[in-house]
Amino acid sequence: MAKWRHLFRVQYQQGIYYQRAISTGIPIDFIKVLHVICQAGMVFVPFCLHHFIKPPDMQDEKRRLTFSVAVFAIIVAIMWVIKLTEMMAGISFSRLGLLPLKAAGLPGILFSPLLHADLAHLSANSAPLFVLGTALMYYYRKDAFRIFFYSWLLTGLWVWLFARGDHYHIGASGLVYALAAFHFVSGIIRREARLMAFSLLVIFLYGSMVWGIFPDFFPERNISWESHLTGILAGVILAYAYRKSGPQKKVYEWPEDDAEEDEDSDTNPYWAQEDKTTVPFGSTSNSTGEESQTGDVPAGKS
Repeated sequence: MAKWRHLFRVQYQQGIYYQRAISTGIPIDFIKVLHVICQAGMVFVPFCLHHFIKPPDMQDEKRRLTFSVAVFAIIVAIMWVIKLTEMMAGISFSRLGLLPLKAAGLPGILFSPLLHADLAHLSANSAPLFVLGTALMYYYRKDAFRIFFYSWLLTGLWVWLFARGDHYHIGASGLVYALAAFHFVSGIIRREARLMAFSLLVIFLYGSMVWGIFPDFFPERNISWESHLTGILAGVILAYAYRKSGPQKKVYEWPEDDAEEDEDSDTNPYWAQEDKTTVPFGSTSNSTGEESQTGDVPAGKS
């Protein structure tokens, strides 16, 4: 009886959700499909997290790389699902973006990086977010989630406080700028070979992004340069705050035993050591170490 009561309650709640969706103009068939996808995701995502994604402190290089790729592949896939949902349903989630200094824009601190204006906007952010995020998870596996969360939160919060307040800000470009700045500054601070090499790669691949903080270079494009600038500031601050995390430059030290032996040999060289062998008075020591008496030899003995 309890099972049927629970099933009836679920169906009743679904009916309410369907009615609300219909009132907004969304096709009922699309709502049903999206509902099935969400229910499947509630089972599939925990299953993947439990069986395929391992803790980030593992030592196996292959599994570390698999974990890093899987995490940001899921994040990028979520962005694409949201955009395709908008296109298929003919709706827009842009009102969930970040509207500065407005209470209605506060949810945008969490949702704005997931929303994009069009496919070109999404494609431009997907590749760098995947590459930089995978590197973050691989090199800084113990603090990667904290760094990523703070990059997301600080960028969104500062845009809400200081950006222009006449339109919504959407897109993951601020997060991309934060990760790029973090990797670049972090490699310089640590002076570790792998991180410095990746810093040079970041400059080579995404060095042109620096022009994105100057609105005069793109007067005809609606670019949120405030997100880019706050993202760079967040990345620099986090790189300094987590300077002791991740790979560190190796410091080579000489063994102490060898140093002590060298010090002893310098203070007391072998040629300065005195022969402490005592020879009795009236006798000499030959080369073989045998003693010989000196003086008169008794008669009858030779």
